[in-house]
Amino acid sequence: MNYEQFSHTIDGKEKNIFLVNMTQEVEHFFSTLAQRGIGKYLRQGKRIGIIVNKKGYSSGIICHDCGYVPQCKKCSVSIHYHKLPSGDQVGLCHICKTQYSFPNTCDQC
Repeated sequence: MNYEQFSHTIDGKEKNIFLVNMTQEVEHFFSTLAQRGIGKYLRQGKRIGIIVNKKGYSSGIICHDCGYVPQCKKCSVSIHYHKLPSGDQVGLCHICKTQYSFPNTCDQC
């Protein structure tokens, strides 16, 4: 199982919250669990809205072989992949704005 389910009460109504381990689902934007839920609502003729707070060209960099995620040497947060208008590719820390050359190989493999 790659997710955990929590219950939380909002405005007096119990809501189910799912925390999904996306390291096992790196090939898709949405987890399998989210895809099932979205499909269920759409089959019922319901409408859904999806809001994605996304910065950069990609939400992050991850090695498909070992799961390593490069982190900022100053802030220890994951580095995000950006494609500059010039076409150059850089890794960028969204906290301290430090730029890194985009890795072609994994530092851990």
